[in-house]
Amino acid sequence: MTLSSLYKQNKIFFLGYFLLLIVAAFFWIFFSKANGFILLNPYHSKFLNVFFITITIMGDGIFSVVIAILLFLFKKRFLALMVFSSFAISGILTQLIKMFISEARPALFLAKDNYPYFIENVTLHNFHSFPSGHSTSAFALASILCFAVKNKKWSVVFLLAAALVGTAVFTWDNIL
Repeated sequence: MTLSSLYKQNKIFFLGYFLLLIVAAFFWIFFSKANGFILLNPYHSKFLNVFFITITIMGDGIFSVVIAILLFLFKKRFLALMVFSSFAISGILTQLIKMFISEARPALFLAKDNYPYFIENVTLHNFHSFPSGHSTSAFALASILCFAVKNKKWSVVFLLAAALVGTAVFTWDNIL
């Protein structure tokens, strides 16, 4: 398969992915991390806290490994290998990048601002929040599933799920 054919077969995925990149770039260019966090994080309720905590499970490495195992058991061995490989490679690259980028989490850079929505009794590492391991894992899994699925309309579902993980990681970063 060539890159050209991969693009032609997965136009929905690439269009959705680039739209997400444009939105992220907009926030990165026009807002500081603190202002962007506060702008995207105004609504808090018990339901949303539970919802986003649950959504972040899709970005956990164990989730990708379980998906790979299930695919293997259902005789989708090549796809299982692709899911596991994408998780492993993206995870290794993420951890390598984190060694060089020391990015504070919102709980640290908003501590003096009396931000009202931090959740009690959650322990986090205060640095190395970029790149997000959960987001990277979710997008690696979504990419492989988008490329593998025959009905390309599912690409929208996979991308939205990965975007929700990324949203949860950014806006509910104090609970992850």
